[in-house]
Amino acid sequence: MNTIICRDKETEMSIVATNLVLTQHQKYERGEIDLRTFAEAINVNKVKTYVRAERPLIEKQVGTEMFNNIINEVVNEYLSRAFV
Repeated sequence: MNTIICRDKETEMSIVATNLVLTQHQKYERGEIDLRTFAEAINVNKVKTYVRAERPLIEKQVGTEMFNNIINEVVNEYLSRAFV
């Protein structure tokens, strides 16, 4: 596990979420998983669970609305890349 230290909690959270999503996107690009598996792997709820596990206090620090917005941005960015 990598240790990320960041003063800006929103940026830190985005980095943690992107780490999971990017890993799955790279597997998809290499052909290790298909599009359906990729979409299931980066399901918003799975990404939220991952971020909460990696940074248990981050949701309280950034607020629930911002937490949801950041997760949605990250997931949408990589889903749109996969469908292009």
